[in-house]
Amino acid sequence: MVDKNERSFHSRRVPVSHSPAADTRRQHVLAAARRCFLDNGFHATSMQDILREAQMSPGNLYRYFPGKDAIVLAIVEATLAEVTAAFEQTLLDKPPPLLEALTEILRAIERLDDDEGTPRLAIQIWGESLRNPAMAALFADAIAPVRHWFTQLVEAHQDRGLTSGQVPPEYLANVLLGTIHGFIVQRALLKLDAASYAEGLRGMLAAPAGPSGASKSS
Repeated sequence: MVDKNERSFHSRRVPVSHSPAADTRRQHVLAAARRCFLDNGFHATSMQDILREAQMSPGNLYRYFPGKDAIVLAIVEATLAEVTAAFEQTLLDKPPPLLEALTEILRAIERLDDDEGTPRLAIQIWGESLRNPAMAALFADAIAPVRHWFTQLVEAHQDRGLTSGQVPPEYLANVLLGTIHGFIVQRALLKLDAASYAEGLRGMLAAPAGPSGASKSS
């Protein structure tokens, strides 16, 4: 992912600055890079594109990032943190009802899409993780606590008799996580809204009814 101009600059090994002012400039670069990645993707975006969007010279930008790969990984970390925070905030207190938890996560992802374009970046991250071990490791680290939170949520519902206790909670957690990933994909590609997706989940999770409208007995 590193272009020729970037390689030649790397040979000088410019040290990366770390200070409050430098952090502000780093965020400026990341915001510019994020816009470029949303428009053109990771691979089609060059360092020149980022420099132009950030309105910075190569010498200035390389004070904050050693190259494009470092920028991509920083964007990935920030994006995964945004999505993870949506789960963490929902499950922060006493585990809520399952549908309520899922709905709140869907709404948070919808807001992240409106504000930051996070679902579109998430899809790029998943694809890039298939070929980039560093990115795959970041993704695995981010998913682990989310899967744990979902497992805790399922366990709480199993304890209350609201969910089948015959299936290991981590198996159900994987399915719930896949449900959220499915929304991220459809939000990015089809602009699906959280309300309709949550309503679909409500129908899927509802107890089946017999011909008379009463719930079937087990």
